[in-house]
Amino acid sequence: MSQKISSDYEFWTRRVSIAFDGTLSICNPCWLRFYRAVQVRPVDDPLPQQVQEPLPQQVQEEEVQEIVVDVQQQQDIGLMTIPGYLRVSNTARRCVFQNCRNVPANAVPKYVRLHFFRINKLFIPKLARVCQPHMINNEWEDLLNEQIPLHENFNSAHVLDIIELYEWRLERGTQLDFENVEEIDDNELHFYTGMDKIQFNNILNQTSSLRDRTNSSATVLGLYLVKIRTGEPDERIASMFNMSRRTLERKLKIARECLSEEFVPRHLGLDHMTREDVVARNLTIPSHIFGGNQNEPAAILVCDGTYIYVQKSSNFLFQRRTYSLHKFRNLIKPFLIVCTDGYIVDVLGPYPAITTDAEIMRHMMEEEVWYWFLNANDIFILDRGFRDSIPAIEEHGYDAHMPPTRTRGEQLSTVDANKSRLITMCRWVVETINGRFKKDFKIFRHVYFNVALTNMMTDFKITAALINATYQPYRDNAHAAEFINIINENINRENELADYVIRNNLNRQRVAFTPIEANNPELRDFPQLTYDELFLFTLGIYHLKLAKSYCHEHMRPNGVYIMELYHRRELVENKILIRGRIQSRHIRAKRYYTYILINPALQGRQSLEGYYCSCIHGRRTVGSCAHIASVVYFLSWAIYQEEFHAPAAFLDETLVDLDAAE
Repeated sequence: MSQKISSDYEFWTRRVSIAFDGTLSICNPCWLRFYRAVQVRPVDDPLPQQVQEPLPQQVQEEEVQEIVVDVQQQQDIGLMTIPGYLRVSNTARRCVFQNCRNVPANAVPKYVRLHFFRINKLFIPKLARVCQPHMINNEWEDLLNEQIPLHENFNSAHVLDIIELYEWRLERGTQLDFENVEEIDDNELHFYTGMDKIQFNNILNQTSSLRDRTNSSATVLGLYLVKIRTGEPDERIASMFNMSRRTLERKLKIARECLSEEFVPRHLGLDHMTREDVVARNLTIPSHIFGGNQNEPAAILVCDGTYIYVQKSSNFLFQRRTYSLHKFRNLIKPFLIVCTDGYIVDVLGPYPAITTDAEIMRHMMEEEVWYWFLNANDIFILDRGFRDSIPAIEEHGYDAHMPPTRTRGEQLSTVDANKSRLITMCRWVVETINGRFKKDFKIFRHVYFNVALTNMMTDFKITAALINATYQPYRDNAHAAEFINIINENINRENELADYVIRNNLNRQRVAFTPIEANNPELRDFPQLTYDELFLFTLGIYHLKLAKSYCHEHMRPNGVYIMELYHRRELVENKILIRGRIQSRHIRAKRYYTYILINPALQGRQSLEGYYCSCIHGRRTVGSCAHIASVVYFLSWAIYQEEFHAPAAFLDETLVDLDAAE
């Protein structure tokens, strides 16, 4: 290899210089070969004098411009545009997704490239590669939403590649042969159905009525899974599988009826599980916080409603009942009841948009089925939208836990702020399950056609049963035991720093604080933490994600994070008190004061002796608010990293800034 590089280098650098008269040019392949040869030249061998010589003086500025135009014309030879179609760049050395740093281990499959070209009019070249995480996740549409370079021009190789894709499509016949599912590529089956072969066969075996009603049971099941997975119109799916739309609709009806009658009762509803099954699914943290007596553990359920957007209707009664004054759109509301590990107990509804979560819960409490399923003192974890239903829940002997509310203009007390954090640590599962419906089953992501609404709730329940049957439940966090220790240590601890700040009215004091940059040597006593220690400090990943965005917000003006140092150290027992002013992410005119007290005599997280923020949750001692987390994140971790990647930085250039234009 070294001999070839040396020979190339000698060949390209032994030429003498030629006077440039404004008409000569070099083709792109030759230029690239010369450039690479020069780049790999021996270190002790400088470039020959011929290469280092500048352009002759007789080449005037006008001639240079003509040369540029001439080169551009040569580059455009053989290129064409296809109206309405775009392409991405060849990404042979990185993942096709923007800012992805994973190893691009796979070429983008043909079925994905063909799907995007047909459906989204986006061409992905054959050399484009994708990493394994993006390969298995159903997030290909992110290519259309990310700020990646898109090109309008196509060359002959691209056109030939497109022709080859369609030839490949014609040669294979139908898109997928579900009757011979073992012959389908694993990734392709997952792309179109969200299942692997074992899961597909298990669903087919548990729905024996499909075989009684059709001779192509696997095809009927596969078509239905493709429908709810992709959300594509019936005409397009029928075209993919070489059948008429009427035939497709008949097969979808058979699949829907069989799955609803036979598969759903096995995996959804109060009849398919017992209260003891719910108790067994309690995760460690919710059980510790709300579970009560270990000898008689309580069943813990998390409830919430979700939205399915629908069309406007000429039926004015339906139009009024489905129009949400909160979302300003027409929608209907399925209602989810899940265990703390994400397993779906039941799905209720759909309810009108004008029905509140509290009204749904009160109606649920009136149903007798819950009397024999649950015991007294069993627990519901809810959000603030259920506040009007709390008396009804407690009247039936159950315990309800909801984040505390505050009066206008006041902070939550330390006790209430801590309780709010404990509830959000347990309630997140229902939000992720709601997101799973729309992320993995795109039929619920789009606006539902009114003509299909009669099947919507059936499809939703079948999807819930599929999630229960094929998805792994959530497991205890690897740091669960440490989280519990932190909760026990801090749940009853008062926020003494908050009392000191309020008593001395530090928010209004300026003279007592000295502005300094975050990399100032005076902050060298701020502890350097690992990412795991930050994870323990915030009790989860959510506030760490927000912290990164807050850091970028405050480094935006000049790339420096400004802090304020309290110079009256004798008043805080010679400890270090830092103040930050954090811009609200919601309100432009709102800023929050954050205070962090550092004890230099201690190490690691223990040196963060106290913290307080002027936001609604700023007094909490179990975890912290996102504003405090942003300061700790930057001073203890981000400042020591080689580079800091701003989240979604490409969005800065998408809006016209009138203030900057002036």
